Amino acid sequence: MLERSLVRYIIQQVRKAGGLAFKIVGNPYQPTGLPDLLVFSDAGVCGVEAKVARSATAPAQPFNLLTARQKAMCNILHRYIPIYIVVRSANAIHVYAYPSADDIGLARFLGGLKGGK
Repeated sequence: MLERSLVRYIIQQVRKAGGLAFKIVGNPYQPTGLPDLLVFSDAGVCGVEAKVARSATAPAQPFNLLTARQKAMCNILHRYIPIYIVVRSANAIHVYAYPSADDIGLARFLGGLKGGK
């Protein structure tokens, strides 16, 4: 699965959950390292970075998939909005809350978008 396919899947799931997701498209005037998506719901706003793992299992430290600029931008943004990293491995989709390395699961992430637990 390509990263753009994962982004499309996340957008579809967010819309099904009643939220809005906007893809951030880069341009020369935008700072590098911004998350792929901004997600809006009744529960609030969050940033989502999509990554595709090359191995069959999700990495033990998912933040190793981020570039230095992405890590720096996430460190700044997570003071204001929650940041999630969605990692697609060969057999599953894992969702990590930044800066924790705990897999919170896609269902829990989407439940949060609906204002649930």
